[in-house]
Amino acid sequence: MNSSKALIIILACMSCTVSGFGEFKWTPSVDTSFTAYELQKFEEHQANRLPTYIEYFKKYSVVYEVPWPLLAAVAYQESKWDHAARSYTGVRGLMQITEQTAEHIGMTDRRDPIQNIQGGAYYLKYLFDKTSPELSSMQRWSLALIAYNIGWGHLRDAGRLAIKLNKDPFNWSDLKSVLPKLEDSQYYSDLNYGYARGNETVEFVENVFSYYNMLAQNENLARL
Repeated sequence: MNSSKALIIILACMSCTVSGFGEFKWTPSVDTSFTAYELQKFEEHQANRLPTYIEYFKKYSVVYEVPWPLLAAVAYQESKWDHAARSYTGVRGLMQITEQTAEHIGMTDRRDPIQNIQGGAYYLKYLFDKTSPELSSMQRWSLALIAYNIGWGHLRDAGRLAIKLNKDPFNWSDLKSVLPKLEDSQYYSDLNYGYARGNETVEFVENVFSYYNMLAQNENLARL
């Protein structure tokens, strides 16, 4: 199969929609070890912040079929479970929802923590459903997280670039080596959506899955 036909098939698959829900165990492909201070703060935040929101992570996990530890892990990576968090780019709340995304999903108040969690869960599932049902749960959630952080257009660019570089556009261990190239003019100048902060996306995905593992393995949280 030539590269142009392969690309057409891949982009078609990336436009598929399907319901799906699967637990998984993440094995980091790069060193995502946290410092002792970071781990200490994570433990503290599990004790003094997570209990306020865990019922909503679990509620919308069921509604939108997103593993609750994954939903909570995204929120921790984005805001450290601080509902008042706001970035320099204007994203807000626990899930750091952009104004554009809020409008897209019908969120009326990004500052409301419950709406923010619901919106984040809806959007993660929306992105998951855009991936091919032929892929594994792990591959689909990896792609959804990439898109959550960097946007669907840049994900498609990364897929195209992966093909050009003889990489697997669905395999995280390959994509993590491709995404940083979206910051290099040698590569992004030929892409549809141009420059993107690919290194940040690699860190985002690796950290989210590391937090997911820690939350999923905490038996005390399962009882809350």
